[in-house]
Amino acid sequence: VPVWRPAEFAVSNVEDTAFAYILGLTKMPSDKRVRIPGTIDGRTVVGICDEAFDGQTKLVEVSVPAGVREIGYSAFRGCTSLTRVIFAGDAPESDGAEAGLDPSKCVVSVDPAADGWGATWCGCPVVFAGADGRPYRKMECVESTKDGGQYVNTEYIHKSNTRIECEVSAAKEQRIDRWAAVFGACNGVWTQNAFAFFIKDTDTTDGWARYNRTREEGSNHTQFPRDFRSRIVCEGKNATWTTPGGESSITLSISDDKVDGGVCPLLIFDKNKATEGGVVEDNSKAVMKLYSFKAYEGNKVMRDLKPCIDMTTGEVGLYDAAACKMRGNAGKGEFQAGLPEGYERIAYIESTKGGGQYIDTEYVGTEQTKIEIVSNPKIDAIPDYAKFLQGVTARLSSCKIFDNGVLVRDFVPCVEQRTGKTGLWDLIGGRFYGNAGS
Repeated sequence: VPVWRPAEFAVSNVEDTAFAYILGLTKMPSDKRVRIPGTIDGRTVVGICDEAFDGQTKLVEVSVPAGVREIGYSAFRGCTSLTRVIFAGDAPESDGAEAGLDPSKCVVSVDPAADGWGATWCGCPVVFAGADGRPYRKMECVESTKDGGQYVNTEYIHKSNTRIECEVSAAKEQRIDRWAAVFGACNGVWTQNAFAFFIKDTDTTDGWARYNRTREEGSNHTQFPRDFRSRIVCEGKNATWTTPGGESSITLSISDDKVDGGVCPLLIFDKNKATEGGVVEDNSKAVMKLYSFKAYEGNKVMRDLKPCIDMTTGEVGLYDAAACKMRGNAGKGEFQAGLPEGYERIAYIESTKGGGQYIDTEYVGTEQTKIEIVSNPKIDAIPDYAKFLQGVTARLSSCKIFDNGVLVRDFVPCVEQRTGKTGLWDLIGGRFYGNAGS
């Protein structure tokens, strides 16, 4: 049986410092998987230098310790066999844009409880393993739909010492004639918790937002720009709702004797149909996006919701890194995974029989391949994954490809706004696939 040999590294040699930087690899481990230690010679490893692993063509995996905050330029350039980089901690301070990873081959694996990770890093998909052993794909946000009734039950009751941090936005092209809940309301009533947050249109404003402290006469509202990504923070008797640049802001304080927590679990989007007096009306539904939601009691994290896709079922929802469970849609319809800036969802793309259009999925089918297609007329099979949709006339609304029970492609129709081209966005790979034919 071959004996496993650990990697050996070249390390920065700076006197009188408690920190170490990885300069390069002096010996490749026998399994071609490099595990960078958290400390070397008593010094904490905090960075990987420029071109540290440049040209290591046999390297297949790198594990990065939690203390690493910097990844240098072209650190992984030329690592043609590298398929996974595993980070033990929060996202590095550098965004990884020039780290040299190949997004077509490599994924970035993270701890679900770690902070700072988006849907991609250095262009590569960000994934994590849940406590249930399932793989999850990190998304920028989950999105409710105007025709649905999606909501998430956090199973958490707001307390007097709770601090909540939440990032949300609302879609541009919609009209909300009644109050649409972000969170804090319960079963259409906004008198159940210390704070409640809503979005509403009026005849004279483009985007209007309000939160209301009920059980006490006090509320505030302001105008927000459409499609704003804003931040809500409520702690003790104070709450704020602010756009990133601080252009618009709501603040509200309640009296000390009213900071008594809540009486029902916090519902995100509150069935997406909360209205005054609990009357349910379709025009109170809204298309909203949730990017993050955290609830603390003191220093203890009680809820830490991460937008994601369950790669075994294709379900879009929020993984709770604090409670170690997936929190999916508890209402009607389905959540959508939000697309990155520059891409807009459309209902379908349409191919024509004589047009020669096709999508090269860059996937090779196996005996374990399973396909789920929503189209009109129905497409029952994909004979050639390299020329998907060639020779058929159909409107494609979605396509999921599973390999051995794991979602490897999750296509949704979209428009690339910069070019006006229509195509498919792969939620798993995090990239746009346009027409590869004529």
